[in-house]
Amino acid sequence: MACPQWVPAASPAIPVRGFATLESHGLNMDRTAQYNPEWKPEGFEGGVDTNTLPWLDLPQLPGCFFKPLRTSPETGAFTVLIKAPKGTTLPTMVHMGAADTFVLTGKLTFPE
Repeated sequence: MACPQWVPAASPAIPVRGFATLESHGLNMDRTAQYNPEWKPEGFEGGVDTNTLPWLDLPQLPGCFFKPLRTSPETGAFTVLIKAPKGTTLPTMVHMGAADTFVLTGKLTFPE
């Protein structure tokens, strides 16, 4: 089964609200898709059933996938699950907000 993909944005412009973190990296997410249909913006987030969320393809990192769990348009902070093959090397990057990292299996190393 093919995974949905991030599509490069047509413009690097950063919107005031919404998907600023993604679009600041030249990435665009389909705003009509329901990646987390249980989420309601009422201040109480409750839980996320990650089994119901699709793995999205990361075309910049072949073989890698992610599930967006939470984003904050106010701060740029985000939480995602990432699935990567053993030995994957991520390019140098700058996050526009806080990023939480939890390793569920395997290990994460940072070169010196």
